[in-house]
Amino acid sequence: MLPFCIKKAEDLRIAIDYLENRITGDEAIARLNDEVLIGRRSGNIRKVDLPLTRLEGTRTKQLENARMARAAHTVQVEPTTQNRIRSDHRELGLGIISLGRKYGYSESIIRRILRSP
Repeated sequence: MLPFCIKKAEDLRIAIDYLENRITGDEAIARLNDEVLIGRRSGNIRKVDLPLTRLEGTRTKQLENARMARAAHTVQVEPTTQNRIRSDHRELGLGIISLGRKYGYSESIIRRILRSP
């Protein structure tokens, strides 16, 4: 498509460079701002903070989303409840399934509590 563009060739070249991870977002915006200053393009001067390439930004956001999802699904159990679960397991001999039903937690959470000191 680039060979067939006349008016927007430089804008398209900037977009392609960014999408193919050759330049960062800051560099793309700086080049577009230069086009506005020169007069080849109309628009406003933009000030943004995009220091990563598209791939780096996408990966950073994916990692942040995964961290937030993990934190949202982490079940916090009060220390007193943890102690009661451990003592019921030791003293009453209740198994993981029974403890889960009694306290309303999944088997994996009960296992996690029993593994920790």
